[in-house]
Amino acid sequence: MDELYDIDGMRCVWGIKSYDDLSGGSEATLWTMNDFDITYLEDEKRYTLSVETIYEFSEKNGDKSYINRILSNFTSWMIDNGYNTASFLRQLLF
Repeated sequence: MDELYDIDGMRCVWGIKSYDDLSGGSEATLWTMNDFDITYLEDEKRYTLSVETIYEFSEKNGDKSYINRILSNFTSWMIDNGYNTASFLRQLLF
């Protein structure tokens, strides 16, 4: 078991580390501060998606740019790993 990615029935699937994370590592883990992460809860057999919402943006559409960047990175990760993005969206919406 790798305690950075898998501990106590939780597994870090993927994430984007926050720019202000101070852990020093290069990848998102269960222990880093993340802008976005996907965690698998083994006991419940479900995935959770988390988005950091604490930031304030000075530019007019900063919040939209932030979410767009996160979703763009997530989409790229899905495509790189052979996941069907259309199927995933249908599962979220229905």
